[in-house]
Amino acid sequence: MSLEFWLIGASICLAVFFAERRRWPRARRAVLAGLAILIGLVVVWYSAVSQGKFLGPERWYSSSPYREIIFFLLMMLGMAARYLTGVIEERRERIRSLVHEGRDVSNIKPRFDAWEFVYPMLFSVVTYGGLITQIGDGLTTANVVLCFQTGFFWQTVLKRESPHQVEASAR
Repeated sequence: MSLEFWLIGASICLAVFFAERRRWPRARRAVLAGLAILIGLVVVWYSAVSQGKFLGPERWYSSSPYREIIFFLLMMLGMAARYLTGVIEERRERIRSLVHEGRDVSNIKPRFDAWEFVYPMLFSVVTYGGLITQIGDGLTTANVVLCFQTGFFWQTVLKRESPHQVEASAR
């Protein structure tokens, strides 16, 4: 099983590596990142089929380690959703201030910072450790919501100001 986890981790790292190659054409980056993710999915599928996880009375997603992987991915999805809501809220504030000043707001775009997006993922292992001790064994709706919610509110673990808040307070 450790070989499968290594291959899945390597495919995720490759996908990120290919996606971050800014000098490459966008189509090439997308195709290579997609292939890396596809390799990871094939490894997961093959691992599940070869161990007979699909053929027993228990659903494959309810057995370990797939249940834990699903919980972790839901928590990461919650972290991504929290970042995107912050970006949208910051954009609304910029629009509100520009409207108040009487300036044009037709071309205001959200400010997406890849490092700020990745920042909560650095704490995902710590957050996940606390989460997994609270969750029971089953893949229930309550556990799914709790995983997403834990990811969404990750910042309560570590309070800090975003760079945009630091810029605004410095003015």
